[in-house]
Amino acid sequence: MRWKMPFLIAYQNRDYDGDLWVDGTHVPTQTMPGGSFTFYDYRRQWQANLRSEFDCLNFHIPRSLINGLLEEDDGTAVETLVLAPGQNVFDLTLTSLSQAMLAAVGQGQGVSPLLLDQIALAFCTHLASTYGNRVQRAFAASRLAPWQERLALEFLAASDDDGLSIKAAAEQCRLSQTYFVRAFRRSFDMTPHQWLMRRRLEAAQDLLKTTMLPVSEIARLSGFSDAAYFSRLFQARVGFSPREFRRRLRE
Repeated sequence: MRWKMPFLIAYQNRDYDGDLWVDGTHVPTQTMPGGSFTFYDYRRQWQANLRSEFDCLNFHIPRSLINGLLEEDDGTAVETLVLAPGQNVFDLTLTSLSQAMLAAVGQGQGVSPLLLDQIALAFCTHLASTYGNRVQRAFAASRLAPWQERLALEFLAASDDDGLSIKAAAEQCRLSQTYFVRAFRRSFDMTPHQWLMRRRLEAAQDLLKTTMLPVSEIARLSGFSDAAYFSRLFQARVGFSPREFRRRLRE
C-alpha cells in the first residue's frame, strides 16, 4: 500500500532527537526543533532510532495529487518534492495551514469536510509550488462548463455539511478535485465552501426574519449540525449574532 502514500510530511510539535537511515545508509541529523517540518519520500526505505520523546502531526500525501496540482493552474507539473533526507524546514505557510486544520478539527461536529479538503489542498499546493521539481507542460485553464455549473450548485445545495467533500462534488462534474476547485472559483469568483456558507447564511437570515423558531432549530434547518458554530459564523459574516439580528429587525 506504499504507493498510496508516497510522501510523509511531519510537523514537529516539540523538539525531537533521533538517528536516521535512508536506503540502509546512516544520515547525519540534528535535533528536529518544534515548529519544523521533515519530508519523507515513501519510495525510499526509512529507519529511525528514537532517542527522545516525540509529538508530531503527520500528513500522508499521494504523489498523484502533488503531480497534478500546478499543471491545472499554471501549466507546470511537479515530478517530485526536492528536499534532502532529514532536512529541517521552517515554513510559516505550512505552519499556519497546519494550525488552521487543527483548529477546524477542534470544533468537533461543526467542522465542514469541505473546509478541511480546501485547507489540505492549499497545504499541498504550497508544497508543490515551493518544494517541487517542476517541468513545463501545455495546459489550458478554463471555467466549469454550463452543465457542470448547474450540477455543482445543485449538489452543493442538496448535500448536508457532514457528508460533503470536494471529492464528491468533483466526481459529480467528472473532474479531479484540484481542477474542480479552480474551475469553480473561475466560474463563481469564490470557493465551493464560500458559496455553500453564503447560501446557508442567507437561508438562516430568511428564517430569522419570517419565523420565531429557536436559533438552534434555524441552524439545523439551514444545514449546520452545530448551533454554536453557526452562531460564531453568523456573527463573523453578518456582524451580529443571530439573536441580535432578529431583535434589530423588530425594532
